This record gives sequence, structure tokens and C-alpha cells, in this order.
Amino acid sequence: MNASSNGGNYEVNSLEKLKSEISKLDEKTCDRSIDGILNNTNPEVLDEYNKYVDEQAGKMLQDKDVESVCYQNDGKTVYRVEIDPISSVELELKDVEEADGDGGASINSIKNGSSQWKKYGNRYFTAKYTRYIGTGYATLYTENHYNVSEKGLKERYATSWVQHSVALKASIGSIKDSIEDKTATKKGEDIHIKTRITVNISLHGIAQSTTITERTKVKIESIDKKNKRIKVKQSWEAL
Repeated sequence: MNASSNGGNYEVNSLEKLKSEISKLDEKTCDRSIDGILNNTNPEVLDEYNKYVDEQAGKMLQDKDVESVCYQNDGKTVYRVEIDPISSVELELKDVEEADGDGGASINSIKNGSSQWKKYGNRYFTAKYTRYIGTGYATLYTENHYNVSEKGLKERYATSWVQHSVALKASIGSIKDSIEDKTATKKGEDIHIKTRITVNISLHGIAQSTTITERTKVKIESIDKKNKRIKVKQSWEAL
């Protein structure tokens, strides 16, 4: 979409113009602030820009060289991709064994597509997707809750929510979780949930929005009924 036909009094009325203005922010001669650029950009272009950032992040986080942007931070495995001087995205994945009467939940930070043995019981696979814009950020959490048993894997439900910084306000405009494959009973089969979320953003009073579509998948790699466990591969992908 090109918003030039609805330009009004805005100085920036196309995505290419906005990207050009943002690129100048890392030049010594730049005298325009992030707020200055955003305040002078057509709101339709801001929405287009947010879509562009999420699309680029999704591609980069699924690239064959994604391990080059993976790092360890306080025991956590984090993927971070830089889109331009004002926008970046971080992805952190967690595997959680739900708490029972014997104690608290067991939480492990994992790599995308990694495999682990899981004993029978309820678990959930969490994707923490953080968008940074200037000095603000919004974090989207999605949880894929499933069960491991002698019958295999079974999806239970999904839940999502958003957190944000003081500089950047965020709220969920709409959300749709779709269980596409509910059960997996043998090696090679998987269960997965597709989540589509529209997030409303306000950065220093400048309203924006973005829609993120993702899939969390749990695949059976091996079954060990004797020891009551299943080896699973958990993965995240942008759609």
C-alpha cells in the first residue's frame, strides 16, 4: 500500500520515504529525532512500516544462519535481529513443565527446533516475541499448552497476552488461536497451534498497529513407553 494519495499535511507518505528517513538516524549529520520522524509520517505508512518490520523479522528468525543472531543472556537463549536503526526484534522460547502438588513449575529456555525428552504430564511451550521501537518495546507472549501421555501428544489450549514499556503502550486489538492438529500418536506426527494477533501500539502518543501470525509446533521424535516419556521437537515459525 502506498499512502501518498492520503498524505494530508504529513511529510512522509510512503514506506520508502520513511525507511530513507530512518536510515539517516545513524549518520552524524542527522538532526531529526525518532519522534520527529514518526510525528511527520502518515499513520497508514506507520502501519505499513510495522508490517514490514515483522515480516523481515520473521524471515530473519527462520533463516539458515539464524544461529549467528542467537546469544545467551543470564541463562536464557535469545534470538535478536536488527531491522534498522530504530527497530529490532527478540525471540525467546521456553519449555515449561506445569506445576503439580509436589512443587513449582520447571522452566527451561530452549533453542528453536531443539529436541528433549519429556515425561508424561501437562506442559506448555512459550514464545516471547519482543518488538523494540526507539526507546520503547512491546512483548507478545503466546503459550501452547499440551499433554504428554502413553497415547502421545494432545493439544489442550492456547493463551496470549502483551506487556509493554512506559514509552510504548500496547494492547491486543484482536486474537485468534486455531488448533490445526490436536493429536499426535506416532513418530513424525505433530500438534500445532496457529495464532493471529493484532496489537495496537502507541509510541509517545502516536497510534500504530501491527498484526503478527505465528505457529508453535510440537513434534514426536521418539516414544519410550517403558520410561513413560516422549522425545519432542518444539519449534516456532512466523507465517
